[in-house]
Amino acid sequence: MAFTWKDNGQIFKGEGIYHLTFVVSGRRALLGQLLPIERSRAYSRFHADTLPLNTSPAQSGRFTNRLATTALSELGFRVTHHLMQLETRYEDPLRPPSGNVDKRLQICGKQLMPDHLHVVVWVKDDLGVSIRQIAQGFRIGVRKIAVEMGILKREDGHLLEIPYIRTLSHKGQLRRMIDYVHANPDNAWMRKLHPDLYTIRRSRSIAGLRFDTMGKERLLDYPDTSVIALSRSLTPEQIAAEVQHALWKARRGCITYTAAINEGEKAVARAIREAGFPLVVMMLRGFPSEGTEAARYFHPGMVYHEACGEGRLFLLSPHPDNYLAPELIARTEATLRQKAEAKGLHYHPIPHASTRWRMIAANEMLRMIAGK
Repeated sequence: MAFTWKDNGQIFKGEGIYHLTFVVSGRRALLGQLLPIERSRAYSRFHADTLPLNTSPAQSGRFTNRLATTALSELGFRVTHHLMQLETRYEDPLRPPSGNVDKRLQICGKQLMPDHLHVVVWVKDDLGVSIRQIAQGFRIGVRKIAVEMGILKREDGHLLEIPYIRTLSHKGQLRRMIDYVHANPDNAWMRKLHPDLYTIRRSRSIAGLRFDTMGKERLLDYPDTSVIALSRSLTPEQIAAEVQHALWKARRGCITYTAAINEGEKAVARAIREAGFPLVVMMLRGFPSEGTEAARYFHPGMVYHEACGEGRLFLLSPHPDNYLAPELIARTEATLRQKAEAKGLHYHPIPHASTRWRMIAANEMLRMIAGK
């Protein structure tokens, strides 16, 4: 069926595609155990009872190239079964489905982790309830299961916290979100193997400025660097040329620095990452506040997670007082004046708190770090 992507005003009721994350209260690992793929046959391409459990993926073509999986507990199995019953619970009694196309609610992707659950849900019809009500019904069912198993007492609250619900709002998100959900065990295993690369380090002094950081700091030691700061007015052809030039330099050992703000810079960052080259990325949105649960479980987004675990990524988030540094102010003002003069315009200073000024300042910070 044709799908109409939703705008922000129509996201929670009627037809829609949603990513839901349910977290076990207290982050207790009740749903299963994270295991390396060598210790599980769950993703074996061809089942064979004679295949030793300690056979590595490199030794046998029978295994997927995944790193890890979640071995479900009894509770995990029952939660999975309860989840899949959602599809039949919302069937049209007058027209039972003959396949995925006819389902009114379809589970497009799911992944149980020891302490949380990801679900991608496609609501294909107006079910008379919102996605929040569907999620609440699922939580109630999980609570009943936990009470039956003696994990919760009847007077206790819910086993699952109120979920985070994200609406998929444009074409291409569904495939990427399903891939992200299925990659969760691998990402968690990489964090377990390389905890130093996924640790937020606060107030690091770099080039006379302060940053919160994550990833491979040694990338800053490479002498050959390239700061990608592109005009917002580039044509697709010009962006493609910039991408090829950046890849050419990366193949010769150049480390790419970028804030990945506009479409051209994002295209370069994506190409560099997908080609397996290292990246230094300025994060203007920053990391979660120190001491919060969000900071404790923070990791780079979908596309950067693997690069971080493999030591190909270094993230920096500037401290607010960086924007008061005289050298940064002078460099940012000079760049803005140069841009105005290049267009034949008289430069009028803009507020330092404005988005435009901060974007230019981010690129100047990268130049200072890169020694440009």
